[in-house]
Amino acid sequence: MSDCETTARVRRQLLLARVPQTGYWRLEEGGGILGRGDDADIQIDDSSVSRYHCRFADTPHGWLVEDLATTNGTRVNGVPVLRAYLTSGDWLEVGAARLRVNVVEEPGRTLVEALTALWQTRQSLPMPHRRAA
Repeated sequence: MSDCETTARVRRQLLLARVPQTGYWRLEEGGGILGRGDDADIQIDDSSVSRYHCRFADTPHGWLVEDLATTNGTRVNGVPVLRAYLTSGDWLEVGAARLRVNVVEEPGRTLVEALTALWQTRQSLPMPHRRAA
């Protein structure tokens, strides 16, 4: 496995917290759909939220939210969007519902293994001698 492949694998999670109401959701690699419908991955029971309101996708560049041609729209930090990348601290508004965004990134297993191997290699090298001043 090359170094490029090793460092490229990062596990990303998207955490959404509904404010001020209670509600907390986590999405991983596959992404998902937010909406009022029974088969939505994230269900919000609010008449201002469409049955299929927006879609989340984990791309190589980060988490992407895409509005699904809704009546009440999708906003990120108060700005209406058709598509936008999300970062930690963003406010996502779907209809009248407000959600706080948190993106969590943690190294994939291969990156951890590569760093561990590098650290073990460095520890086994002889330390250079220092001269007294």
